[in-house]
Amino acid sequence: MAEVLPGRADAVPDRQRAIDLSDRTCLPGFTDLHVHLGGQSSPQSYSEGFRLDPVDYAYRSVGYADKTLSAGFTSVRDLGGEVTPHLRDAINQGLVKGPRIWAAGKSIATTGGHADPSNGWNDALSHLVGPPGPTEGVVNSVDDARQAVRQRYKDGSDVIKITATGGVLSYAASGDAPQFTVDEVKAIVDTAKDYGYKVAAHAHGEEGMYRAVAGGVTSIEHGTYMSDRVMKLMKEKGTWYVPTIHAGRFVAEKAREPGYFPDIVRPKAARIGALIQDTAAKAYRNGVKIAFGTDMGVGPHGDNAREFLYMVEAGIPAAQALQAATIRAAERAGRGRPGRAGRRQARRHHRHAGRPGGRHRQRDEGGFRDEGGRGLQGAGAMSLEWMGYLAATCTTLSFVPQAVKTIRTRDTSGISLWMYVVFTFGIACWFGYGLFLKSWPMIVSNAITFLLSSTILGLKLKHK
Repeated sequence: MAEVLPGRADAVPDRQRAIDLSDRTCLPGFTDLHVHLGGQSSPQSYSEGFRLDPVDYAYRSVGYADKTLSAGFTSVRDLGGEVTPHLRDAINQGLVKGPRIWAAGKSIATTGGHADPSNGWNDALSHLVGPPGPTEGVVNSVDDARQAVRQRYKDGSDVIKITATGGVLSYAASGDAPQFTVDEVKAIVDTAKDYGYKVAAHAHGEEGMYRAVAGGVTSIEHGTYMSDRVMKLMKEKGTWYVPTIHAGRFVAEKAREPGYFPDIVRPKAARIGALIQDTAAKAYRNGVKIAFGTDMGVGPHGDNAREFLYMVEAGIPAAQALQAATIRAAERAGRGRPGRAGRRQARRHHRHAGRPGGRHRQRDEGGFRDEGGRGLQGAGAMSLEWMGYLAATCTTLSFVPQAVKTIRTRDTSGISLWMYVVFTFGIACWFGYGLFLKSWPMIVSNAITFLLSSTILGLKLKHK
């Protein structure tokens, strides 16, 4: 969405299509703060981890990203999945279609915790591979916690995700036991701040949730057994709540379907999933800050908007549900930059809410998008802009006094004709680039320099 103007656009430029929405309400692209684009649950999910390669998940993620974008969600925060940082990069490079992504990469867990990748392995395989450590996102001390965050930075994550309690779908008996100490959470949060990261905490159980909030996390995801004590602390600390009601209802429904989940998972799914909507209602009544998230990937990608219906059913006004996926989601996301990387090119997220791939040129915070929606991302576009601005400013400041003197005296004897031809042409190019950037300092400074240079060039040609 480039701009909003009153009236009708009768003249439509070439290669653009007019769509009459006079009987509709036009909304900005939505933001889903909790998705998993690297997969989608099914009865085969637990065995596929042993049969599929990362490239298989990568191919699937392309379709999931396209479905998410087509559902009207132009920005997402992916909270766990090693494939998604690469999907994010492919989208940023214009190779595939999809929403803007803040990617957590591998979630941080404790041994046996919700995001321990070795859960469910037999003894032979566990002993063969060995216990996972901070590199794999599994920690058991304050030092491990710091190392795990630094590894996520090295891997190119945009946000940190921890699993503060057990989970519903992990191959483990408990779905709500606390899994981090407060000191470990604080170590993660403090180290994350060093790199400009925010920390999201998956949490179902009350004690683990309280420890996560006390440790300084930015948001609680799911929050099933959120108590008055937890809500009070969240309001004191300004912690956000992302309910993911859709996921709760989905797993509760599938728990009744024989064979969909392993036997160790079904009781958790039936018990915990059904409670999340009531928790969201209670949190809203108590004034906890709520942002939009679905945990899509648990449910089918592209079904994200159904969360709005469930939020309204929980007693959240429709207008506030919409705000949760727009301005509130933007507050929660803050100024995090999708694609920040230790060894990869820095990228920045877009300020506007327009749909990627739209047929217009629009400026982003860290680059530009052409008429096909492809991004000229990051340091390249920004360095050209600043180089042009600084060059134009310095040239104008140094050139104007001498140029004014030359024009007043009409003395061009010491001036090289060809030097001024090249100089004037160069200024014209920078002026055109300023127009493209819509950078008024560049436009004005280059226009002044071009007019003076052209005048001197005319005098030189006249006296030659």
